[in-house]
Order: sequence, then C-alpha cells, then structure tokens
Amino acid sequence: MKEFHVNNYITLKLEDGRTNIYVDGELFEQCKFLLLNIPVEQVSSLDEIESVDEAAENLSKKMEKRFFPWGENEMVDIEIPPEVEFWAHSSNLQVWSEYNYDTRLIHSNLAFPLLKRLTEVGDPIAKRVFKEEIAKKLESGYWPVIKFLMEENYKDYVSREEFLSCILGNDEQGQKETAFILQLEETIGREFDLEKEYDPEYNNFAVRNRHIVEMSIYTGSNINEVLPLIGSLNSLKMLIILCKDLTNLPDSFGDLKELELLHASNNKLQKLPQSLKKLSNMQNLNLRNNSFIEFPKVISNLKSLEELDLSGNQIRTIPDEVGNLGRLKTIWLNNNNINELPESISELELLENLYLTNNCLKELPNSIKNLENLKFIDIYNNNFQNKSRVLEKLEKKGLKINY
Repeated sequence: MKEFHVNNYITLKLEDGRTNIYVDGELFEQCKFLLLNIPVEQVSSLDEIESVDEAAENLSKKMEKRFFPWGENEMVDIEIPPEVEFWAHSSNLQVWSEYNYDTRLIHSNLAFPLLKRLTEVGDPIAKRVFKEEIAKKLESGYWPVIKFLMEENYKDYVSREEFLSCILGNDEQGQKETAFILQLEETIGREFDLEKEYDPEYNNFAVRNRHIVEMSIYTGSNINEVLPLIGSLNSLKMLIILCKDLTNLPDSFGDLKELELLHASNNKLQKLPQSLKKLSNMQNLNLRNNSFIEFPKVISNLKSLEELDLSGNQIRTIPDEVGNLGRLKTIWLNNNNINELPESISELELLENLYLTNNCLKELPNSIKNLENLKFIDIYNNNFQNKSRVLEKLEKKGLKINY
C-alpha cells in the first residue's frame, strides 16, 4: 500500500488499485477520473487558470461519465496505471493545499465536499476559505458550478443577500436588482429560484452578464408596493407576471427598455401606463383575460410588436391607431365585445393571423382584402347574417376562414 500525506488533515492511500482520500484519518471518498495533472513546480500563475470545471466541459462525454460518481464504472478508452494515477492525484491535492484550497484547481464535485469535511474536522484554512470559495464560484457566472452549489445546498453557507450579491454584483446596478428580489421575496413569502433559463410557470429568474434578463412572478400576494421597483431591472428582456388583484402596471415599466416579451394575462388590468410607449423593443405582448374595456391606445406606439393578445377582455372598439403596428403578424381579439374593425387594419401589411372568435361583428372592413400576407381569420360565433362580399373575395384569394 502506498501512502501520501498532503497536510495534517489529508492523506491519500493506494488500496487495491484505487486511490482513496482520508480526512483526519477517516475515509472520505475514492478519487475519480484524473482530469489534469498539475505538478507543483509548474504552477506559476493561478490568475491564468479559469477552473478545472471549465476544462472538464471540453472533454469527451465518454471521459466525463467516468469523472462523475454515477459514472465511475463506465468503460473508457484511456487506462492510467493505478500508481501513476495515485501520484498524479497526490500532486494535484498537494498543489490545492499549498494554494489555500483554491477551487479552480480541482473539480467542484470534489473540492466543495472536501472543503466542507475539512471545515468540520477543524482545518483552520478550510474554515477561512470555505465561504470565500463558494462566493467566488457564484461570482464566476459559470452555470454548471452555480447549479451544483445550489443543488447541493452550498449556497446555504452564505446569506440570501450575499448569494444575490455574488450573482448580480455589488455595484450600484447589482444592489438595485438585489434589493428588488429581496423585497419581492419578503412580500410573497418565498425565495425565487435562479435558473439558467427561466420557467414561465414558477417564481424564478435568469441572469446573463450579472443582470436579470428573464423573470416570472406568480403570486396570490398583493405586490403593488414593491412592483414599482421593477424598473431597476434595466436588462430585463422577458417578464411573466400573474398576481392577485393586479389592476394597473406602475409607470416604472417604461424603464424596462430592453423588454421584448411581457405576459400579464389573467390579472385584473384595466389600463396601461403611458410610459409603455418607451418600450421600443417589445415584440410579444400578452394581456389575455384582464378587465380592459377599451383598447389601450399606448400599445399603438410599440412599433416592434409582432404578437398581441387581448382576448378575454371587454373591449368594444378597435381604434384607428392599431394601423401603426406595422410589424404585427398575429393578433388575438377573441372573447370581447367588438362590433367593428377600423379600415386602418389594412396598414398591418405583415399580418398573418387574425383571431376574432366570440365577438359582435356583423361585417369586416373592405380594406382587409388588401392584406397580402393574411393567411387565417377566425370569426366563429359573431353576428354575420350572410357571407359578405369581403369574405367571398378573401376565400377566392385562398385565405383560410373559420366561421
């Protein structure tokens, strides 16, 4: 049996052809696949090392399978003699120890469980750096490691504010976004989940370049007091918000200059703030199942809008200003009280789909036949008495119509 003492707390032993780690004399775990061999004499500048985690991502899937505990029995093409692997592991852990347990030097799947165990047995260096290393990995923005730290509950070793500050940064903008999340969580009584890509059906958010870019808010709580702070999320591109008794959006929504998608369906919205006209990047607006009596004219300023859903409201008329939405491709107006459409609808040159089920229409405007890109109209359950000339002309053009 070969044995190597890394420091007063860590010992490696080669037992039955396996390299095992012992912490304070107790078996910790068998070393996994040798990813990198880092001899002490070759470590000149740690600043040039991103992390072993990122190096692992570049390996073939076959090699990665053996690296992780659940794949350690998988067959691989490259076989390393047990003694060579033992001394390589010993060298790597010696470097790791001499550089104060810098988690860039060994994979997080080993580094953090080992640091945790070393902290528990009283290693003073581990105690000092454990929390610091968690923070550094969170700050790195490297999603596989952040996900690992969250799934294994290592984020619990830092406060919620520290966690958010690591993810979002501690500059003025990061502090604003952190403050918004903390106040929102306090209001609804639960933490939001950080995801690589947000899930539209849960309370969560996604981050890119240390800014919140996607978010979904689902709650039965009244968030009227905290919602005005959402304007601080000036990198937000996608927002889904479904809240009890939400009747208005605050003016601060106009500060979400990067917003491309806003889904605020199934609320009790009655009007929109004029500040929304600033949202020049808005492409998808969903206001289904709210309490609008009138078509919100501010929408006509959203010149990039491609999809608009106002179904399930109480709208009676569509204003001429709808013609300003020149990029609109699909509009849902189902389940309203609409009795006529304006002739300006012909200005929606890119319109492909028009949904008007369950309204009070008796006729379509003559100008609608000029929409060359129109492919489908749904006018089921309206007040059409007979098939009009407009509809006949549309059908002759090959347009699909659902009566």
